[in-house]
Amino acid sequence: MTATVAAREWMAVFVMLLSLITLAAASFASRSGQAVLPIEKITITVIGAVVQEQKRTLPLGALVVDALQTLELSEDADVEKLPLDMKLQPDQTLVIPTKGKISVFVTGAVKTSGLVLLPESCRLPDLLAHLDLQADADLKQFKRCRRLLREGETVDIRSV
Repeated sequence: MTATVAAREWMAVFVMLLSLITLAAASFASRSGQAVLPIEKITITVIGAVVQEQKRTLPLGALVVDALQTLELSEDADVEKLPLDMKLQPDQTLVIPTKGKISVFVTGAVKTSGLVLLPESCRLPDLLAHLDLQADADLKQFKRCRRLLREGETVDIRSV
């Protein structure tokens, strides 16, 4: 009698688990009823040493070299600094560097965030001369750090 009761209990547990799995699968199927289309194209933003800064639509899997073929570069564009075989990502910003200069993106406590062109040997404190800072900008970060800025770097100016 005890063996029969245990078998019935296990059968009840099995039926309940099977019911839960079926309900979960049905719920998932109803939510994913909309077909998800694979991404076939990506859009990137191109800024820097180009005739006109713009958005470009490229096929998924496109490389930097593929984007360069669709652009009209300015005379001082320095494509040798670019990783030509790098795969582009959706909504990526591609910065075309300028010969003898680096492009630094500035955000934070500045009146206008955006791209700043600087001489290649520019250090973080030298960046101040090229910015229109807000009144609450924290200048301590510029006094402590004397490192060289790098191409494509983002500098976030903190507020006090």
